[in-house]
Amino acid sequence: MFLHVAVGILFMVNFTWLYSNYKLGNAIGLQISISIILILTWILLYIAGSMGKKKGKPGMRELYDFMNEIVENSKFQAPNSK
Repeated sequence: MFLHVAVGILFMVNFTWLYSNYKLGNAIGLQISISIILILTWILLYIAGSMGKKKGKPGMRELYDFMNEIVENSKFQAPNSK
């Protein structure tokens, strides 16, 4: 998640740089290239996150079932408050 925020901040900084150069009449090819790279990086991070979520789902389900089993078998009772 942190990487998504970092890419977003870099994109905003790059866009500011691009706009400044555009208004000053300077070349903006470098800034356009950086924008494309940042967009592709964000897409790759999204795909990697989706794959990780899919891969981790069975393990999370196993942990959830284990937790439910422990809670159901527990003889813990809340203390009476007086």
